[in-house]
Amino acid sequence: MTPWHERVTAALTNPPTVLYHATTPRKMARYEQTGAILPPVRGFDTLAAVEEWARLTQGRSIILRIEVEHAQALPDHRNEYGLAWWTPVKVGKWSRLK
Repeated sequence: MTPWHERVTAALTNPPTVLYHATTPRKMARYEQTGAILPPVRGFDTLAAVEEWARLTQGRSIILRIEVEHAQALPDHRNEYGLAWWTPVKVGKWSRLK
């Protein structure tokens, strides 16, 4: 696997437009009611990374694939499977993976 610092450097030149977001059933109901995930919206760039995050943060049993604009890195939030990102723009498009 590519070292973390090299992944961050490469990712900053080409931020992702798709992130994976872990949430709770309660928050998911709010997303569906409002039709949006309000900012700041955080997620990981790989499905494996968000699954690990969901495992570590009990209660986040729902995994979403979200389309984002203006992704910005969260270099202090990462795990061995991926990098964390956030966007200041509300998210209106998602698909439920789990």
